[in-house]
Amino acid sequence: MRTWDRCWSFLSSSKKKVAPEGFFPVYVGPERQWFAVKTKYANHPLFQMLLEEAEIKYGYDTPGPILLPCEVDLFYKVVTEIEAKEVELHRCGFGYGYTTR
Repeated sequence: MRTWDRCWSFLSSSKKKVAPEGFFPVYVGPERQWFAVKTKYANHPLFQMLLEEAEIKYGYDTPGPILLPCEVDLFYKVVTEIEAKEVELHRCGFGYGYTTR
């Protein structure tokens, strides 16, 4: 799995975590595992579903990083799906496979 290309999770003991440029921080799951997510993913419909779930559970005006109540496994699946669709959009319009004449 190319997790590092999609988002970053740091398990260090550092108390201050800063998302790199082009990313935003989120805490995921009951353990509040920290991730840095690509900013462009925030508008994706699948990620919007996670944000709506967070809004329902925690409200809209919460201080600090976004808290996503979903399990980490679901978060990984969402990010993997977003990444797969992003790769699909960057392919050429040509079909793959063999042609017969």
